Amino acid sequence: MDTKSKNINEESIFQEEIKKSNKRKSRSGNIFKKYIVVLLTFISIACAILSLREIKANIRYIIPGGIYLNGDLSNNISDYINLVKDYSIYYKSLEYASDNNNITQNDIDICKAELVDKVNKEYENYRNDKYNEESFSNLTYEEQQKILSEEKEKITEKYTLNDEEMKEYILNRKGNSASDLNNKINNNLLEQALTLYATQFSSLELNGCIGDYCSVKSGFAFKSSWWTNSGIRVIKIGSINQDNLNLLECSYVDEDKADKAKDFVVKAGDLLIAMTGATIGKFAMVPYSSEMLLVNQRVGKFFLGNNPVEKLPFIYCTLKQPEVYGEVVNRGQGSAQPNISASDIMSIPCVIPSQDAINDFNNTSQPLFDLIISNQRENQHLSELRNALLPKLMSGELDVSNIEI
Repeated sequence: MDTKSKNINEESIFQEEIKKSNKRKSRSGNIFKKYIVVLLTFISIACAILSLREIKANIRYIIPGGIYLNGDLSNNISDYINLVKDYSIYYKSLEYASDNNNITQNDIDICKAELVDKVNKEYENYRNDKYNEESFSNLTYEEQQKILSEEKEKITEKYTLNDEEMKEYILNRKGNSASDLNNKINNNLLEQALTLYATQFSSLELNGCIGDYCSVKSGFAFKSSWWTNSGIRVIKIGSINQDNLNLLECSYVDEDKADKAKDFVVKAGDLLIAMTGATIGKFAMVPYSSEMLLVNQRVGKFFLGNNPVEKLPFIYCTLKQPEVYGEVVNRGQGSAQPNISASDIMSIPCVIPSQDAINDFNNTSQPLFDLIISNQRENQHLSELRNALLPKLMSGELDVSNIEI
C-alpha cells in the first residue's frame, strides 16, 4: 500500500473514532439531562403534595367559626387545661388533704414567703397612712420610729404561726388551689367565646331585642313561712355573683312546696339574672348539679329550652356586651330600690343575626360553656368539702385514710 493510501485510511479511522467519541458524549449528556428532568419532576411533585397538605391543614383557619377555636393558640390552651386539671386532682384528694406527710418543705417555704409578703404589705399601708397624718408628722424621728416599730411587731406577731396553725394554713391553701385553677380556666374559656362573638357579630347593628331570642320570667314567690334548714335548694338574689352562682348561699323548702314551683326548676346551662337590689344586672349560669334547684322571685330565668346549654352561649355573650349590660342596669334605676322587670329585660336592644349564624356560634361555643359549668360545679363541691371536712381532718376527728377516691 502506497503512502498516500495509508494516510487516507488512517484519516478515516481517526474520523470514525471521533464520531464514536461524540456519540458516547451525546449519550452521556442525554442520560444526565434525563436524570435532571426526573429529579426536578420529583421535587415539583413533592412540593405540590406538601403544599396541598399544608392548605388542607390550615383551611379551617379561614372558616369564621374556627378562627379562634381551631388555632394553635387554642390547642396550646387545651393542652394547658388538661395539665392543670391533672394538677388540680392532686390537691382535691381527701387522702392527700388528710395526710400531714404530704406537706413538703416547698409547701412550707411558699407559705412562709406569702406570710412575710402579707406582713410587709400591711405594714407598708400602715406606714403610708401614718405619714399622711399631720399629728404623726409633727413627732420627732425617734418617736415616729418607735410607733412604727411597735406596729411592725404587732403585724409580724399576727402572721407568725405555730406548727398546727401553719399546717392548717398549708392545707387550706392546697384545698383552694383547684378552685383557683378552675376559675382561671373558666376566665380563659369565656374570653375565647367573647372573642369569637366579637369576630362574628360586633360589626352588626342592634336590630332586635333579647325577647326575640328567648323569654325571661321572674322566679316563684315562695312564702317566708316555707323556708326550712334543709330540703330543696332555692336560688335567691344573694346566690348570684357575676359569672358565678354560689349554691352555698341558698335557702331551702320542703319537697311538697317545690311542686308548686315546677316551672322554675333550673338545670345545668340555665341563665339567671338579679332583678333587684345592689346586685341588679348580675347574671350567672347554673352549674351541673345532681339535685333539684329552684328559683326565687326577683331572680330572672332565661327560658332556653329543655337543653339550655345549647342556646346559652349566644345570650350569655350578648349580656356581656357593654351596651346591653349597661342598659339592664340603667333601666333598673330611678327608685330607692333598683328594680327591673322581666319585660324590661326582654325589650333591651341587641344584635339578632340570622338563625344560621346563631346556630353556628352556639354549636361552636357550646363545648366551652360545657366545661365552664362543669368546673363551676367542681368548685362548689370543693367548697362544700373544705367547709365540712377540713376542721374534722385537722382535729383528727375524721379519718379518711382508708377511703378510696
